[in-house]
Amino acid sequence: MDIQRMMLLTAIALLCARPAVGMADEATFGFESDKDGNGVPDGWTVAKGTPEKAVAMDRAVKKSGESALRLDDASEWDYVVVAGWADVKPNTKYRLKAWSKSQKTTGPTCIYISEYHASGRGRGLLKLHVLIMEQPRDWKEFEKEFTTTEKTGRIKIELCPVGFAIMHTGTVWIDDVKIEEIK
Repeated sequence: MDIQRMMLLTAIALLCARPAVGMADEATFGFESDKDGNGVPDGWTVAKGTPEKAVAMDRAVKKSGESALRLDDASEWDYVVVAGWADVKPNTKYRLKAWSKSQKTTGPTCIYISEYHASGRGRGLLKLHVLIMEQPRDWKEFEKEFTTTEKTGRIKIELCPVGFAIMHTGTVWIDDVKIEEIK
């Protein structure tokens, strides 16, 4: 197999990967483990077009645990997106929480919560929620409540330091991303 074909198949596999965190009453997305050694935390994928140097696990700057996710200066490229998936229940109210801190940033970081059919079939995106995190200099917790549709079974969580076409510069750390069911 030639190198170009192998690279293409690897890229397709990475883009189609949907690691999921099972959903009971709560799911925590950590940034502690990187078993494959690619620099991206297990359970998360990096969007096509995001340079490797823009995403890192930072063991020195963290809110808790072993490490936080660091998103570096995006001024040299179009965007930086890191995504994770979770199973959720239909018609259910949830709260997403995340801790963030920043250094020399020029724009907010957004967390996009996209709802999809449980089966992965259907007409794609069902609903989109956005948590805009104005960048604090020290650790600050942000949260967003949302209710899933009657057809939702999975959500995609995307961390993106580019808010509404504002080119982001600086460094953002995100840690302790958690989704909990509100009863």
